[in-house]
Amino acid sequence: MLPPALLPAAIFALLFRYPKQTIIILCVLLGVFISLATAIALQQNKTAQALNELLLTIDYQPEQCGKQTPLAVTLHNTHKHSLSQLSWSIAAYRPNSTLNVAQPVHPNPRYSAEQLLAPNAQWTTCLEVPPLRAGYSAVSLVFKAENRNGKFL
Repeated sequence: MLPPALLPAAIFALLFRYPKQTIIILCVLLGVFISLATAIALQQNKTAQALNELLLTIDYQPEQCGKQTPLAVTLHNTHKHSLSQLSWSIAAYRPNSTLNVAQPVHPNPRYSAEQLLAPNAQWTTCLEVPPLRAGYSAVSLVFKAENRNGKFL
């Protein structure tokens, strides 16, 4: 592997010795780099828009889910493509507050099934309440899914 300072020095040496050929090669490399960066940015933007179309609700419902896993999670795929994987973090807020009182949990909850979640399909499950800061009760909190990360087909 070349030392980091050697590559720019070699490019400058080639520019002085073979300016026309070096400029052509550098322009081609720059074009390839810009094309790759643009493709990656477009794909990330497309995935972010698709994730925003998912309806993911988290409600505290111990009657429906039980005391061990009282959070009812419903995922509705409103996107035109099938969902293959989704992970998210659970945030808990007091009503009209922006302070997240849930502590991070690793690994994050996720949807990952052998079958894809088809467009307009729904998936439900029950999860545990994440650890909360001292003095907060899950009954009085609003739960939200944040930091979504997923894959569509």
